[in-house]
Amino acid sequence: MGVGASIVLEEAKIAAVIGLVSSALTALIAMISGIAGAAPKQDKPEFEVMRQLIDKLDKLDRAEQPMKVDVTDGRVTVTKGDNQVTAVK
Repeated sequence: MGVGASIVLEEAKIAAVIGLVSSALTALIAMISGIAGAAPKQDKPEFEVMRQLIDKLDKLDRAEQPMKVDVTDGRVTVTKGDNQVTAVK
């Protein structure tokens, strides 16, 4: 149809015909891929992203080093990993 229109129509009108033909072809390809199941569609892809982020946060929390607090003679020492903070009363 597009080739036949390009023979008959003027140059200014060919662009509109080509646009219509290309959009119809794109819609046809989308319908065929939907019928054939070539592109499975996720119902809620944002849920999968949220699950991945929660898993990453859980891994960070588990990898966190334990905290130790010592209180002796009015002195408080907090140790976490390689960091140590001491406060005196």
